[in-house]
Amino acid sequence: MYPHRALVEKKSGTVTLQVVINKNGESGEVKIVTGIDPLCDQEAKRLVSLFKAWKPAVKNGETVCQSVPVSVEFTLPQNEDFHFKDYILTYLDDKLQFTRDTVNASYRWVKPVDGLGTYNADQYLLNLKNREVDIFTYRKTLFKRIKGTTINGTTQLVLARDVDSASEYKISFKPDSKKWVNASCESSTFTIDGKLISTEWPNGGPRIEYYSNGLVSSVTNYNKGTATTYSWYDNGQFESIIQNKQSYQSRILIEYWKKTGKKTIANGAGLLEEVLSNSLIIGSYDSGKKQGEFKEYQLDNKELLFVENFSKGELIDGFNVKKNIKYTAAVTFPEFQGGMNNMSKFLLSNLTYPNWARTNNIQGKVLVTFIVSKEGNIEEAEVKKGIGFGCDEEAIRVVKLMNGKWNPGIIRGEPARVQFSLPINFSLSKTANNSPLLSFPESSRF
Repeated sequence: MYPHRALVEKKSGTVTLQVVINKNGESGEVKIVTGIDPLCDQEAKRLVSLFKAWKPAVKNGETVCQSVPVSVEFTLPQNEDFHFKDYILTYLDDKLQFTRDTVNASYRWVKPVDGLGTYNADQYLLNLKNREVDIFTYRKTLFKRIKGTTINGTTQLVLARDVDSASEYKISFKPDSKKWVNASCESSTFTIDGKLISTEWPNGGPRIEYYSNGLVSSVTNYNKGTATTYSWYDNGQFESIIQNKQSYQSRILIEYWKKTGKKTIANGAGLLEEVLSNSLIIGSYDSGKKQGEFKEYQLDNKELLFVENFSKGELIDGFNVKKNIKYTAAVTFPEFQGGMNNMSKFLLSNLTYPNWARTNNIQGKVLVTFIVSKEGNIEEAEVKKGIGFGCDEEAIRVVKLMNGKWNPGIIRGEPARVQFSLPINFSLSKTANNSPLLSFPESSRF
Protein backbone atom coordinates (compact mmCIF):
# COMPACT_ATOMS: atom_id res chain seq x y z
CA MET A 1 0.00 0.00 0.00
CA TYR A 2 1.11 3.55 -0.69
CA PRO A 3 2.19 4.96 2.72
CA HIS A 4 -0.01 7.87 3.80
CA ARG A 5 2.90 10.13 4.74
CA ALA A 6 4.50 9.51 1.34
CA LEU A 7 1.26 10.62 -0.32
CA VAL A 8 1.22 13.75 1.84
CA GLU A 9 4.82 14.56 0.91
CA LYS A 10 4.17 13.59 -2.73
CA LYS A 11 6.95 11.01 -2.80
CA SER A 12 7.11 8.95 -5.98
CA GLY A 13 9.63 7.01 -8.02
CA THR A 14 11.16 3.56 -8.29
CA VAL A 15 12.53 1.44 -5.45
CA THR A 16 15.14 -1.06 -6.69
CA LEU A 17 15.79 -4.19 -4.68
CA GLN A 18 18.02 -7.24 -4.91
CA VAL A 19 16.13 -10.43 -4.05
CA VAL A 20 17.39 -13.95 -3.47
CA ILE A 21 14.95 -16.47 -4.99
CA ASN A 22 15.18 -19.70 -3.02
CA LYS A 23 14.94 -23.19 -4.51
CA ASN A 24 11.29 -23.48 -3.44
CA GLY A 25 10.33 -20.27 -5.27
CA GLU A 26 10.02 -18.12 -2.17
CA SER A 27 11.72 -14.78 -1.60
CA GLY A 28 14.81 -15.04 0.58
CA GLU A 29 17.04 -12.16 1.54
CA VAL A 30 15.79 -8.79 0.22
CA LYS A 31 18.09 -5.75 0.07
CA ILE A 32 17.23 -2.20 -0.94
CA VAL A 33 19.61 -0.99 -3.65
CA THR A 34 18.14 2.43 -4.42
CA GLY A 35 15.23 4.03 -2.58
CA ILE A 36 13.00 7.11 -2.70
CA ASP A 37 11.69 7.44 0.86
CA PRO A 38 12.10 5.33 4.03
CA LEU A 39 8.39 4.40 4.21
CA CYS A 40 8.14 3.56 0.50
CA ASP A 41 11.38 1.62 0.67
CA GLN A 42 10.17 -0.50 3.58
CA GLU A 43 6.78 -1.08 1.94
CA ALA A 44 8.49 -2.28 -1.25
CA LYS A 45 10.71 -4.61 0.80
CA ARG A 46 7.69 -5.95 2.72
CA LEU A 47 5.73 -6.59 -0.45
CA VAL A 48 8.55 -8.42 -2.26
CA SER A 49 9.34 -10.50 0.85
CA LEU A 50 5.74 -11.76 0.94
CA PHE A 51 5.73 -12.92 -2.68
CA LYS A 52 6.35 -16.69 -2.70
CA ALA A 53 5.39 -17.67 -6.22
CA TRP A 54 8.66 -17.22 -8.10
CA LYS A 55 9.80 -19.75 -10.66
CA PRO A 56 13.24 -20.76 -9.34
CA ALA A 57 16.36 -20.87 -11.47
CA VAL A 58 17.50 -24.24 -12.82
CA LYS A 59 21.13 -25.27 -13.36
CA ASN A 60 22.16 -28.67 -14.69
CA GLY A 61 18.62 -29.91 -14.18
CA GLU A 62 18.40 -28.85 -10.52
CA THR A 63 16.77 -25.84 -8.92
CA VAL A 64 19.21 -23.36 -7.41
CA CYS A 65 19.10 -20.09 -5.48
CA GLN A 66 19.63 -16.96 -7.52
CA SER A 67 19.79 -13.24 -6.77
CA VAL A 68 17.72 -11.05 -9.11
CA PRO A 69 16.91 -7.32 -9.31
CA VAL A 70 13.30 -6.25 -8.70
CA SER A 71 11.77 -2.81 -9.17
CA VAL A 72 8.69 -1.46 -7.37
CA GLU A 73 7.13 1.69 -8.83
CA PHE A 74 5.35 4.26 -6.64
CA THR A 75 3.22 6.54 -8.81
CA LEU A 76 1.11 9.24 -7.19
CA PRO A 77 -2.58 8.43 -7.88
CA GLN A 78 -4.36 10.86 -10.17
CA ASN A 79 -7.71 10.46 -8.39
CA GLU A 80 -9.96 12.92 -6.62
CA ASP A 81 -8.16 12.91 -3.25
CA PHE A 82 -5.73 15.49 -1.88
CA HIS A 83 -3.71 14.09 1.04
CA PHE A 84 -2.65 16.07 4.09
CA LYS A 85 -1.18 14.99 7.43
CA ASP A 86 -4.44 14.79 9.40
CA TYR A 87 -7.10 14.73 6.70
CA ILE A 88 -7.93 14.00 3.07
CA LEU A 89 -9.75 16.55 0.87
CA THR A 90 -12.11 15.61 -1.94
CA TYR A 91 -13.94 18.06 -4.22
CA LEU A 92 -17.29 17.64 -5.98
CA ASP A 93 -18.77 19.61 -8.88
CA ASP A 94 -22.39 20.84 -9.12
CA LYS A 95 -23.44 17.40 -10.43
CA LEU A 96 -21.90 15.76 -7.33
CA GLN A 97 -19.15 14.19 -9.42
CA PHE A 98 -15.57 14.05 -8.16
CA THR A 99 -13.29 16.74 -9.57
CA ARG A 100 -9.72 18.00 -9.18
CA ASP A 101 -10.77 21.50 -10.25
CA THR A 102 -10.61 23.13 -6.83
CA VAL A 103 -11.42 26.61 -8.17
CA ASN A 104 -14.77 25.76 -9.77
CA ALA A 105 -15.79 22.97 -7.40
CA SER A 106 -19.15 23.21 -5.63
CA TYR A 107 -18.32 21.13 -2.54
CA ARG A 108 -15.31 20.40 -0.34
CA TRP A 109 -15.31 17.08 1.52
CA VAL A 110 -13.05 16.95 4.60
CA LYS A 111 -12.12 13.43 5.81
CA PRO A 112 -10.01 13.29 9.02
CA VAL A 113 -7.43 10.45 9.20
CA ASP A 114 -4.82 9.11 11.60
CA GLY A 115 -1.11 8.75 10.89
CA LEU A 116 -1.70 5.66 8.75
CA GLY A 117 -4.34 7.34 6.61
CA THR A 118 -7.29 5.53 8.26
CA TYR A 119 -10.51 7.49 8.73
CA ASN A 120 -10.96 8.26 12.43
CA ALA A 121 -13.65 10.95 12.91
CA ASP A 122 -16.79 12.57 11.50
CA GLN A 123 -16.50 13.90 7.94
CA TYR A 124 -17.73 17.29 6.78
CA LEU A 125 -19.11 18.32 3.40
CA LEU A 126 -18.97 22.08 2.81
CA ASN A 127 -21.12 23.76 0.15
CA LEU A 128 -18.65 26.28 -1.26
CA LYS A 129 -21.47 28.48 -2.59
CA ASN A 130 -23.80 28.90 0.39
CA ARG A 131 -21.31 27.70 3.09
CA GLU A 132 -23.75 25.10 4.45
CA VAL A 133 -22.15 22.08 6.13
CA ASP A 134 -23.40 18.51 6.15
CA ILE A 135 -21.98 15.87 8.49
CA PHE A 136 -21.12 12.23 7.79
CA THR A 137 -21.14 10.59 11.21
CA TYR A 138 -18.23 8.25 11.96
CA ARG A 139 -19.38 4.77 12.97
CA LYS A 140 -17.28 1.94 14.37
CA THR A 141 -19.32 -1.27 14.48
CA LEU A 142 -18.08 -4.35 16.32
CA PHE A 143 -18.61 -7.85 14.89
CA LYS A 144 -17.84 -11.42 15.85
CA ARG A 145 -17.68 -14.59 13.76
CA ILE A 146 -19.67 -17.71 14.59
CA LYS A 147 -18.09 -20.82 13.12
CA GLY A 148 -19.98 -23.28 10.97
CA THR A 149 -23.40 -21.65 11.04
CA THR A 150 -23.94 -20.81 7.38
CA ILE A 151 -25.43 -23.26 4.94
CA ASN A 152 -22.07 -23.71 3.15
CA GLY A 153 -20.19 -24.29 6.40
CA THR A 154 -18.29 -20.99 6.49
CA THR A 155 -18.35 -18.53 9.38
CA GLN A 156 -21.20 -16.09 9.94
CA LEU A 157 -20.56 -12.44 10.82
CA VAL A 158 -22.87 -11.06 13.52
CA LEU A 159 -22.90 -7.98 15.74
CA ALA A 160 -20.78 -8.18 18.89
CA ARG A 161 -21.97 -6.92 22.26
CA ASP A 162 -18.60 -5.50 23.33
CA VAL A 163 -14.91 -5.30 22.45
CA ASP A 164 -14.06 -8.43 24.44
CA SER A 165 -16.34 -10.62 22.31
CA ALA A 166 -15.54 -8.91 18.98
CA SER A 167 -13.20 -10.34 16.37
CA GLU A 168 -13.31 -7.41 13.96
CA TYR A 169 -14.79 -3.97 13.43
CA LYS A 170 -16.11 -1.92 10.52
CA ILE A 171 -15.57 1.79 9.97
CA SER A 172 -18.34 3.46 7.97
CA PHE A 173 -20.14 6.80 7.72
CA LYS A 174 -23.79 7.81 7.87
CA PRO A 175 -24.80 11.13 6.24
CA ASP A 176 -27.09 13.34 8.33
CA SER A 177 -29.03 14.26 5.18
CA LYS A 178 -30.78 11.82 2.84
CA LYS A 179 -29.56 13.78 -0.18
CA TRP A 180 -26.05 12.46 0.46
CA VAL A 181 -26.91 8.77 0.71
CA ASN A 182 -25.30 8.08 -2.66
CA ALA A 183 -22.20 10.13 -1.83
CA SER A 184 -21.02 8.07 1.12
CA CYS A 185 -17.31 7.25 1.11
CA GLU A 186 -15.78 3.78 1.27
CA SER A 187 -16.10 1.56 4.34
CA SER A 188 -13.36 -0.69 5.71
CA THR A 189 -13.27 -3.73 7.99
CA PHE A 190 -10.35 -4.50 10.31
CA THR A 191 -9.36 -7.28 12.69
CA ILE A 192 -9.76 -6.26 16.33
CA ASP A 193 -5.99 -5.56 16.46
CA GLY A 194 -6.17 -3.23 13.45
CA LYS A 195 -5.23 -5.34 10.41
CA LEU A 196 -7.16 -4.44 7.26
CA ILE A 197 -9.60 -7.15 6.11
CA SER A 198 -11.53 -5.42 3.33
CA THR A 199 -12.46 -2.10 1.78
CA GLU A 200 -15.63 -1.49 -0.19
CA TRP A 201 -16.73 1.52 -2.20
CA PRO A 202 -20.45 2.39 -2.56
CA ASN A 203 -22.58 2.73 -5.70
CA GLY A 204 -21.12 -0.22 -7.56
CA GLY A 205 -17.54 0.54 -6.62
CA PRO A 206 -14.99 -2.25 -6.16
CA ARG A 207 -14.50 -4.43 -3.09
CA ILE A 208 -10.96 -5.42 -2.07
CA GLU A 209 -10.19 -8.18 0.44
CA TYR A 210 -6.84 -8.87 2.10
CA TYR A 211 -4.97 -11.75 3.69
CA SER A 212 -3.69 -11.35 7.25
CA ASN A 213 -0.17 -10.76 5.85
CA GLY A 214 -1.44 -7.70 3.94
CA LEU A 215 -1.49 -9.18 0.43
CA VAL A 216 -4.64 -8.72 -1.65
CA SER A 217 -6.77 -11.89 -1.71
CA SER A 218 -9.46 -10.66 -4.13
CA VAL A 219 -10.78 -7.67 -6.06
CA THR A 220 -14.43 -7.59 -7.14
CA ASN A 221 -15.64 -5.13 -9.77
CA TYR A 222 -19.32 -4.47 -10.48
CA ASN A 223 -20.77 -3.55 -13.86
CA LYS A 224 -24.45 -3.60 -14.84
CA GLY A 225 -25.44 -6.37 -12.46
CA THR A 226 -22.36 -8.51 -13.09
CA ALA A 227 -19.67 -9.00 -10.47
CA THR A 228 -16.23 -10.07 -11.67
CA THR A 229 -13.87 -11.34 -8.97
CA TYR A 230 -10.11 -11.68 -9.41
CA SER A 231 -8.50 -13.85 -6.72
CA TRP A 232 -4.94 -14.55 -5.57
CA TYR A 233 -3.37 -17.18 -3.33
CA ASP A 234 -1.66 -16.10 -0.12
CA ASN A 235 1.74 -16.55 -1.82
CA GLY A 236 0.88 -13.89 -4.43
CA GLN A 237 0.07 -16.33 -7.27
CA PHE A 238 -3.00 -15.51 -9.35
CA GLU A 239 -5.82 -18.00 -8.65
CA SER A 240 -9.03 -17.36 -10.61
CA ILE A 241 -11.43 -15.13 -12.48
CA ILE A 242 -15.10 -15.66 -11.61
CA GLN A 243 -18.25 -13.90 -12.83
CA ASN A 244 -21.53 -13.76 -10.91
CA LYS A 245 -24.85 -12.35 -12.09
CA GLN A 246 -27.22 -11.71 -9.17
CA SER A 247 -26.93 -15.17 -7.59
CA TYR A 248 -24.51 -18.02 -6.86
CA GLN A 249 -26.32 -20.20 -9.40
CA SER A 250 -25.07 -17.90 -12.15
CA ARG A 251 -21.44 -18.32 -11.04
CA ILE A 252 -19.12 -18.82 -14.01
CA LEU A 253 -15.49 -19.86 -13.53
CA ILE A 254 -13.59 -18.31 -16.42
CA GLU A 255 -9.91 -18.93 -15.58
CA TYR A 256 -8.16 -20.98 -12.89
CA TRP A 257 -4.53 -21.50 -11.84
CA LYS A 258 -3.07 -23.93 -9.32
CA LYS A 259 -0.96 -22.49 -6.51
CA THR A 260 2.14 -23.58 -8.43
CA GLY A 261 1.19 -21.25 -11.29
CA LYS A 262 -0.07 -23.92 -13.68
CA LYS A 263 -3.21 -22.85 -15.54
CA THR A 264 -5.78 -25.67 -15.64
CA ILE A 265 -8.99 -23.88 -16.74
CA ALA A 266 -9.12 -21.51 -19.69
CA ASN A 267 -12.23 -19.87 -21.15
CA GLY A 268 -14.39 -21.81 -18.68
CA ALA A 269 -13.14 -25.29 -19.64
CA GLY A 270 -10.64 -27.60 -17.95
CA LEU A 271 -9.83 -29.49 -14.78
CA LEU A 272 -10.26 -28.02 -11.30
CA GLU A 273 -7.98 -29.18 -8.48
CA GLU A 274 -8.96 -26.91 -5.62
CA VAL A 275 -7.27 -27.14 -2.23
CA LEU A 276 -9.50 -25.98 0.63
CA SER A 277 -8.52 -25.75 4.29
CA ASN A 278 -9.13 -29.45 4.97
CA SER A 279 -10.00 -31.03 1.63
CA LEU A 280 -9.14 -31.38 -2.05
CA ILE A 281 -11.81 -31.09 -4.78
CA ILE A 282 -11.22 -32.50 -8.28
CA GLY A 283 -13.61 -32.16 -11.21
CA SER A 284 -14.14 -30.72 -14.69
CA TYR A 285 -15.64 -27.45 -15.88
CA ASP A 286 -17.29 -26.73 -19.21
CA SER A 287 -18.58 -23.30 -20.26
CA GLY A 288 -17.72 -22.07 -16.74
CA LYS A 289 -19.96 -24.65 -15.02
CA LYS A 290 -19.35 -27.90 -13.17
CA GLN A 291 -19.79 -30.84 -15.51
CA GLY A 292 -19.63 -34.55 -14.75
CA GLU A 293 -18.17 -36.20 -11.66
CA PHE A 294 -16.59 -34.24 -8.79
CA LYS A 295 -14.70 -35.92 -5.96
CA GLU A 296 -13.69 -34.41 -2.63
CA TYR A 297 -10.88 -35.92 -0.56
CA GLN A 298 -9.57 -35.39 2.96
CA LEU A 299 -6.47 -33.28 2.46
CA ASP A 300 -4.12 -35.01 4.89
CA ASN A 301 -4.81 -38.70 4.15
CA LYS A 302 -6.56 -38.45 0.72
CA GLU A 303 -9.62 -40.33 2.07
CA LEU A 304 -12.60 -40.00 -0.31
CA LEU A 305 -15.36 -37.91 1.33
CA PHE A 306 -17.94 -37.04 -1.35
CA VAL A 307 -18.81 -37.95 -4.93
CA GLU A 308 -21.16 -35.62 -6.81
CA ASN A 309 -22.44 -35.52 -10.40
CA PHE A 310 -23.26 -32.26 -12.18
CA SER A 311 -24.85 -31.18 -15.44
CA LYS A 312 -24.33 -27.58 -16.52
CA GLY A 313 -23.58 -26.61 -12.93
CA GLU A 314 -26.66 -28.29 -11.46
CA LEU A 315 -26.26 -31.12 -8.92
CA ILE A 316 -27.79 -34.37 -10.21
CA ASP A 317 -26.92 -36.57 -7.24
CA GLY A 318 -24.32 -37.00 -4.55
CA PHE A 319 -22.94 -39.61 -2.16
CA ASN A 320 -21.58 -38.97 1.34
CA VAL A 321 -18.96 -41.73 1.51
CA LYS A 322 -18.23 -41.65 5.25
CA LYS A 323 -21.91 -41.66 6.20
CA ASN A 324 -23.00 -43.92 3.31
CA ILE A 325 -25.79 -41.45 2.44
CA LYS A 326 -27.15 -40.57 -0.99
CA TYR A 327 -28.66 -37.14 -1.67
CA THR A 328 -30.09 -35.16 -4.57
CA ALA A 329 -29.90 -31.73 -2.94
CA ALA A 330 -26.69 -30.38 -1.47
CA VAL A 331 -28.70 -28.24 0.95
CA THR A 332 -32.03 -28.62 2.75
CA PHE A 333 -32.82 -25.55 4.83
CA PRO A 334 -34.04 -25.73 8.45
CA GLU A 335 -37.82 -25.54 8.75
CA PHE A 336 -40.27 -25.06 11.59
CA GLN A 337 -42.29 -28.25 11.95
CA GLY A 338 -45.41 -27.86 9.84
CA GLY A 339 -43.93 -25.06 7.74
CA MET A 340 -43.89 -21.27 7.87
CA ASN A 341 -47.65 -20.97 8.34
CA ASN A 342 -47.40 -23.11 11.46
CA MET A 343 -44.60 -20.90 12.74
CA SER A 344 -46.75 -17.81 12.14
CA LYS A 345 -49.59 -19.33 14.16
CA PHE A 346 -47.22 -20.36 16.93
CA LEU A 347 -45.73 -16.88 17.27
CA LEU A 348 -49.10 -15.14 17.09
CA SER A 349 -50.53 -17.33 19.82
CA ASN A 350 -47.53 -16.96 22.15
CA LEU A 351 -46.30 -13.40 21.64
CA THR A 352 -47.54 -10.69 24.02
CA TYR A 353 -47.18 -6.95 23.38
CA PRO A 354 -45.25 -5.53 26.37
CA ASN A 355 -47.34 -3.04 28.38
CA TRP A 356 -44.36 -0.69 28.61
CA ALA A 357 -44.11 -0.56 24.80
CA ARG A 358 -47.89 -0.28 24.36
CA THR A 359 -48.11 2.62 26.86
CA ASN A 360 -45.33 4.52 25.09
CA ASN A 361 -46.69 3.76 21.60
CA ILE A 362 -43.53 1.87 20.66
CA GLN A 363 -43.71 0.04 17.33
CA GLY A 364 -41.10 -1.44 15.03
CA LYS A 365 -39.18 -4.50 13.99
CA VAL A 366 -37.03 -6.69 16.23
CA LEU A 367 -34.51 -8.83 14.35
CA VAL A 368 -33.61 -12.01 16.23
CA THR A 369 -30.83 -14.36 15.12
CA PHE A 370 -30.47 -17.91 16.38
CA ILE A 371 -28.91 -21.21 15.43
CA VAL A 372 -30.96 -24.27 14.57
CA SER A 373 -28.88 -27.16 15.90
CA LYS A 374 -28.42 -30.57 14.34
CA GLU A 375 -31.18 -31.81 16.66
CA GLY A 376 -33.62 -29.03 15.71
CA ASN A 377 -33.09 -27.04 18.91
CA ILE A 378 -32.72 -23.28 19.28
CA GLU A 379 -29.27 -22.08 20.33
CA GLU A 380 -27.57 -18.70 20.82
CA ALA A 381 -30.72 -16.63 20.32
CA GLU A 382 -29.95 -12.91 20.45
CA VAL A 383 -31.34 -9.60 19.25
CA LYS A 384 -29.40 -8.26 16.31
CA LYS A 385 -31.52 -5.12 16.01
CA GLY A 386 -34.07 -4.10 18.63
CA ILE A 387 -36.54 -1.37 19.61
CA GLY A 388 -36.42 -1.68 23.42
CA PHE A 389 -39.28 -1.16 25.90
CA GLY A 390 -39.53 -4.89 26.56
CA CYS A 391 -40.04 -5.87 22.89
CA ASP A 392 -36.53 -7.29 22.53
CA GLU A 393 -36.93 -9.51 25.59
CA GLU A 394 -40.37 -10.67 24.47
CA ALA A 395 -39.09 -11.59 21.02
CA ILE A 396 -36.28 -13.65 22.56
CA ARG A 397 -38.67 -15.33 25.00
CA VAL A 398 -41.00 -16.50 22.23
CA VAL A 399 -38.16 -17.62 19.94
CA LYS A 400 -36.83 -19.80 22.75
CA LEU A 401 -40.28 -21.40 23.07
CA MET A 402 -39.68 -22.85 19.59
CA ASN A 403 -36.91 -25.03 20.98
CA GLY A 404 -37.21 -28.58 19.66
CA LYS A 405 -39.85 -27.62 17.11
CA TRP A 406 -37.55 -27.39 14.08
CA ASN A 407 -36.42 -29.83 11.43
CA PRO A 408 -32.65 -29.24 11.15
CA GLY A 409 -30.83 -28.12 8.03
CA ILE A 410 -29.23 -30.88 5.98
CA ILE A 411 -25.94 -30.42 4.13
CA ARG A 412 -24.78 -33.25 1.86
CA GLY A 413 -27.00 -35.72 3.67
CA GLU A 414 -25.96 -34.73 7.22
CA PRO A 415 -27.78 -32.53 9.77
CA ALA A 416 -25.97 -29.22 10.24
CA ARG A 417 -25.99 -26.17 12.52
CA VAL A 418 -27.43 -23.24 10.58
CA GLN A 419 -28.03 -19.64 11.58
CA PHE A 420 -31.52 -18.23 11.02
CA SER A 421 -32.63 -14.58 11.17
CA LEU A 422 -36.25 -13.81 12.05
CA PRO A 423 -37.72 -10.29 11.93
CA ILE A 424 -40.70 -9.77 14.26
CA ASN A 425 -42.70 -6.59 13.66
CA PHE A 426 -44.48 -5.14 16.71
CA SER A 427 -47.46 -3.10 15.54
CA LEU A 428 -50.25 -1.52 17.57
CA SER A 429 -52.76 -2.12 14.79
CA LYS A 430 -55.70 -3.93 16.32
CA THR A 431 -56.29 -7.61 15.64
CA ALA A 432 -59.15 -9.87 16.64
CA ASN A 433 -57.41 -11.05 19.83
CA ASN A 434 -55.54 -7.77 20.43
CA SER A 435 -52.23 -9.55 19.66
CA PRO A 436 -49.30 -7.76 18.05
CA LEU A 437 -48.94 -8.03 14.30
CA LEU A 438 -45.95 -9.85 12.80
CA SER A 439 -44.24 -9.54 9.43
CA PHE A 440 -42.22 -12.45 8.04
CA PRO A 441 -41.07 -14.83 6.64
CA GLU A 442 -39.94 -13.13 3.43
CA SER A 443 -37.17 -11.34 5.32
CA SER A 444 -36.03 -14.48 7.10
CA ARG A 445 -32.65 -15.66 5.90
CA PHE A 446 -29.97 -18.24 6.48
